[in-house]
Amino acid sequence: MHPSVQSSSGVSGDAMRLADRASALLAPEGPIGRTMPGFEARPAQLQMARAVAETLEEGGVLLVEAPTGSGKGLAYLAALAVYLSRRHEFKAAASTATITLQEQLVRKDLPVVSDAVGGLPTALLKGMGRYLCLLKWRGLAQGLALITPADLETFDRWVAATKSGDQNELPGVPSWWGEVAADHGDCLGPACSLQLQCFALQAKEAARRAQLLVTNHHLLLLHRRFAGSATSPLPNAAPVVIDEGHHLADIATEVYGESCSDFALVALGQRLHGLAPSSKDPLHQQIEAAIAVHGSVMNAIRPKGFEPIPVPTLGSALSEGYLEALRRLSGDIGKRTWDVIRDRSGTSANERAAILIRMLDGYIAAIHSILAPATGTASWVEPAHQRNVTMVLRNAPIEIGGSLDGLFGEGAPPTILCSATLATGGSFAHLKAKLGVQKARELILRPVFDYQAQMRYYLPRTPLDPKHKEFTDQVATELLGLLRASEGRALVLFTSYEQLRAVAERVRGKLPYALLVQDQGSTTALLQRFREDVHSVLLATARFWEGVDIVGEALSLLVVVRLPFEVPTHPLARARFEAARSRGENAFQTIVVPEAIMKLRQGVGRLIRATSDHGVVAILDGRVLTRSYGRRFMQALPAAPPLQTHDEVAAFLNGTGVVGSRR
Repeated sequence: MHPSVQSSSGVSGDAMRLADRASALLAPEGPIGRTMPGFEARPAQLQMARAVAETLEEGGVLLVEAPTGSGKGLAYLAALAVYLSRRHEFKAAASTATITLQEQLVRKDLPVVSDAVGGLPTALLKGMGRYLCLLKWRGLAQGLALITPADLETFDRWVAATKSGDQNELPGVPSWWGEVAADHGDCLGPACSLQLQCFALQAKEAARRAQLLVTNHHLLLLHRRFAGSATSPLPNAAPVVIDEGHHLADIATEVYGESCSDFALVALGQRLHGLAPSSKDPLHQQIEAAIAVHGSVMNAIRPKGFEPIPVPTLGSALSEGYLEALRRLSGDIGKRTWDVIRDRSGTSANERAAILIRMLDGYIAAIHSILAPATGTASWVEPAHQRNVTMVLRNAPIEIGGSLDGLFGEGAPPTILCSATLATGGSFAHLKAKLGVQKARELILRPVFDYQAQMRYYLPRTPLDPKHKEFTDQVATELLGLLRASEGRALVLFTSYEQLRAVAERVRGKLPYALLVQDQGSTTALLQRFREDVHSVLLATARFWEGVDIVGEALSLLVVVRLPFEVPTHPLARARFEAARSRGENAFQTIVVPEAIMKLRQGVGRLIRATSDHGVVAILDGRVLTRSYGRRFMQALPAAPPLQTHDEVAAFLNGTGVVGSRR
């Protein structure tokens, strides 16, 4: 454990004064405590606030693991506020991975912190795709596919009334939003005739005037990759706090990669046809010829099964002919003289052609990266089951660390990375290797909750082997016993939909509690039912391993069916394993196990969310007992006593001799 910030250089007097000011904001009788209902001064929160303030002053990288209940949001906002209040020209950003946390910061925490320092200009920085592009709407509305006249009229009324153009104002985002959303890839910038009315530009200007920007990891990394200029609302020199930092590597892999669907060019081709009203225009034949070659390429790389596969190597004649046909199409459209007079849509053919050329050039760049992956990248194809889309093609860097020098490299501005789960076995070594962090201060805050009193572990006496053919039947049997002991009140986490459905079939109708299954409703609706029906049981996978915050009796039993190992056959995972082996590493020990430990910690963290909670974590995967790496998993989890039988589970949850019971 790290009881305090590690710093080889010590702390300067100025830094201490900044840290003291941050601490004063969070003191029991401080400005925040006097105005925020229910505020409680927390030692962990004060410790983190001081550490963030010191890093903002001295520079460098700070890694903070702040367990649930630490109050990390207020801690870093207090430090940022006192830092920014010193100089009005300073800027900084707070980035999160989820909209939920962004909204909490903007609506709940930031107003209080801003008042505490006498005002702090802030803005929520969203991506361009969240805003309507008026040029696209006016020029392309008539060509929108599968839109009813009633929907068209409703949307048009919103367009006429909206002051922000933010999709968040809509009661529901239409499936065709992407066709009318603003996009860096096809934005005409100063050449756009509607620039003065541009919603995305207005939002960008508001963000530029703010000192503190609240944004998301995806947008933060996009600005680092493509923007970061003096005119950017988020300059490269601005300090950054990255909350929910355990998501950063995966989001960076997406941002610094490329992707497109098999339908993307077909949809673009439909728009290109609209440039030439005459059916005899040779452009139509050229578009169809390009689409035909596209079809041949897609058929050549289409997966035969249901799993992602590496992009097959195409013959040079086919791949080069495909790219050449697309480049020629883009060039020929660009050479033509298009009408500059605006029609009744309010746009000209020249403007529409310019947008479509940018979209086509963006597609060409993406598909070239995918079909001819550069050294250090991997390309793969994923089957998809969406309207008109049967597969998605992707390319991504095998190692993401080299792309993040702007955040963690020498000369980078102060960067603070925090999360409830950043370390593995009390060490940041795996995280630092993954993100390319060479040097950092490190802080692991002590747990806020008393796990020895509030939590218990249950592992079957006879370890269950996931590779055994009867594993699913054994899981169902164990689950029935556990759910009777807990009287429902359980979240059961799986690693695959197939096993989830198989277990659901085996337990359905055998318990007097409502059985909620992930694919039978939206996340929001399922969680609402789970909260309201205290004895219900929720079977879930994927996104439910984190972000679920259920305080109280409704979540008294958390069941982990299998250890959450990454699928080893995924092309990107295989490329990373091969890279590790080339460095002389055991990829299973240095990549697979640490990643699984991180995800298991996230899953287990769903159980205890308040000091009044108590509950049982049941791990049904016997490998935590029978494999040598099992000890690493258990040592990474909060220490708590074990239970041996279902009766002991029932007794603990019924509150016999338990302080702080939920009941």
